[in-house]
Amino acid sequence: RDVIRTANSVGMSIREVKRALHTVFQGRRSDFDLERIARTETHQASEGGAYLAILGDPDSTHKRWVTSRDQVVRGEQTGETRADHVGMDNEIVPKDARFRDPVSGALLRFPGDADGAITGADVINCRCTFLTESKEFIDRDAAWSRRDTFVSQSQKTVKDASSQFLVDMEARMIARLDALRRRKSA
Repeated sequence: RDVIRTANSVGMSIREVKRALHTVFQGRRSDFDLERIARTETHQASEGGAYLAILGDPDSTHKRWVTSRDQVVRGEQTGETRADHVGMDNEIVPKDARFRDPVSGALLRFPGDADGAITGADVINCRCTFLTESKEFIDRDAAWSRRDTFVSQSQKTVKDASSQFLVDMEARMIARLDALRRRKSA
């Protein structure tokens, strides 16, 4: 964990973390294992830090799970039977609630959350992330209601402004025509 903490604080790449872990494990792990550990632990630290940050943000009321949306995301399309991140894609929960993996039953505070994992498949090599959301953007019914009200108010405002513009334009045209008539008769 010290290697990961240092790596995050100085901005080390996965390759650099892997090299540092190689020193810690003194060759007792394969390169594949070291890279998997580096990627998984770095991801967990990054997502965990983001999670802690949103807890203190009053504007963020919810969070949305987002996968990498490619062919290797854990789920039915990859034949994964231990976890389903595809099934969690776009799931929205309150910011202090947990995402639920529909296959493993894991309750994760954020992607990579080892504390909520049931199996390694819940977190190992996970590339998912989460987005923060505010309640007003989530409540679609209220949003559509506000949109309809806004559109109707805007239409009324535009209609009123257009009517006033036409009245003013008519008055200006009458004034110009009157001025032209006076010049001609003078």
